[in-house]
Amino acid sequence: MTWSVVLCSQNSDGTHLRYRWSFQAPQATLFSPLSGSQTGTHYLSAITPPDSGGLPTWQNNTGATVWGTKLAGSTDPAFVDPSAIPWLLLKTVFFTGLGGVARASYIQRVDTQGGLGPGQLTNTQPALETTSCATGADVGKLSFEPYQADYVFYRSVG
Repeated sequence: MTWSVVLCSQNSDGTHLRYRWSFQAPQATLFSPLSGSQTGTHYLSAITPPDSGGLPTWQNNTGATVWGTKLAGSTDPAFVDPSAIPWLLLKTVFFTGLGGVARASYIQRVDTQGGLGPGQLTNTQPALETTSCATGADVGKLSFEPYQADYVFYRSVG
């Protein structure tokens, strides 16, 4: 299963305290588009540069691993379903292992479906307060929102 992990957090608009669901991490199982078999996983890594909060990580079944950093995102409604998480372009910052994902220079997330936080109607607006994230007692709750996406791995030639 593939999940978008969102966290109930508190912020202020300067006048009022607000409670919102905010994206924290992916938790995805990767499948081959050709065979349909599981090929790896995608998650937010515990390996982090200082103050980064983590790096998106892809690991294939042989243990090859690649860590990326976001270069760009898109919610352009001409391509991206407004009720889905944004499309992303990431650049590899380091890797381990041989073959598979370890050869990727860039990773692109496209054709997204779902994954928005509870109460979030579109990918261009923050998640609204809901009964599940409405008070200080809710801060720290996690919600796992199902999503689907295609991940495309590009490697530099030369």
